[in-house]
Amino acid sequence: MVPSALRPLDIRPFPEDPARLVVIDPLELQPDPVAVPLAFLAIARHFDGVSTVEAIARSLGREGQAVSAQTVTLVAEQLAEFQLLADARVLEKIGLLERRALSEPRPARLAGKCYPEVGLETARWIDGLLAQVTAPSRRSEQLAGFVLPHIDPRLGGATYAHGYRSLVDAAPADVYVVLGIGHAGLKHGLSLAPVDFATPLGPVPADREICAELVGRLGDWILADQLVQQREHSVEFQAVFLRHLARAPFTMVPLLTAFGPDSVQRLRPVLKILRDVLAESGKRVTVVASVDFSHIGPMYGDRQAAGPMLDRIEDRDRSAIDRLVLADDAGFWSAIHADGNSTRICGHSSVWSMLQLVGPKGGTLLDYNHAVMDQEDSRVTFAAMSFFA
Repeated sequence: MVPSALRPLDIRPFPEDPARLVVIDPLELQPDPVAVPLAFLAIARHFDGVSTVEAIARSLGREGQAVSAQTVTLVAEQLAEFQLLADARVLEKIGLLERRALSEPRPARLAGKCYPEVGLETARWIDGLLAQVTAPSRRSEQLAGFVLPHIDPRLGGATYAHGYRSLVDAAPADVYVVLGIGHAGLKHGLSLAPVDFATPLGPVPADREICAELVGRLGDWILADQLVQQREHSVEFQAVFLRHLARAPFTMVPLLTAFGPDSVQRLRPVLKILRDVLAESGKRVTVVASVDFSHIGPMYGDRQAAGPMLDRIEDRDRSAIDRLVLADDAGFWSAIHADGNSTRICGHSSVWSMLQLVGPKGGTLLDYNHAVMDQEDSRVTFAAMSFFA
């Protein structure tokens, strides 16, 4: 028997029991978190869709774990029951859901959870955030790009406000290219959602012309991972803010990124095609990288609380931000990946992509902050930056 490959999953420590882990399905085919023993995942990580149960048992034996092929089979059956394996049944279900996602607006999934679900309340809430930030003395020309957080805006609202105050006071764009993060993983490193985004304030329309041109030049692969798009928050949050704050009618090009150093050279020409399409559209374009920076503490796999590490983490973040201020894409990438991205900066692919699309002369740091994520003192850092062409 060859078990199907394990799907990309979010695996976290179980706070009440260090002998177990919590498995969360980012695609929500398995809607509830599943608590499993550490030994369970030690077996499941060998499920690559190629190895037999006998081969997996032998591999575990070489690692010092005496596990029978029968036990491996049992683990595979239980994972399949929870729809956590990429078997034929699951792949068929994902395909059906992704085709449906391309045929209807992307819902406002986090309305009522991370921001108000009623339009008037949402508008007042956003206005209240921006009221806390001093407006520039004069309006600026259109800015080419932004870095904005995608942390829950209830936790990072002040940093959103710093970024959006600068965006509002700049000349408006016709098109906002929003580069979110595919936290659940992407098959090809990039994914386009050519659909409108619903918000409590009304829909944010996709730019049908630009999206169609991208698919025509790149191929249907850019439309993969629509189920990831449906459940990803990093574009959704920006759509809500833009819907209320943009001072002129606009469209959006919603993209997710998720790639590392091994994909940079492959995706550089793809981003060149996207840059060409945007330029040929004749529209005023602003690119928004919706990103967070470091993820530290027990929630993210560290053995200690984040507080004692915070000064060191901020220094590391700011070394990357300093390269962004200089629009140094290679220096930014090196600052993150020289040590294997040890603090789990999740936004590196979108920021790097923004720099390729915009080609800015430089950037300005508008705000830097962090949020406490749990009672064990896990934290996420984030920033707002603007970039000029």
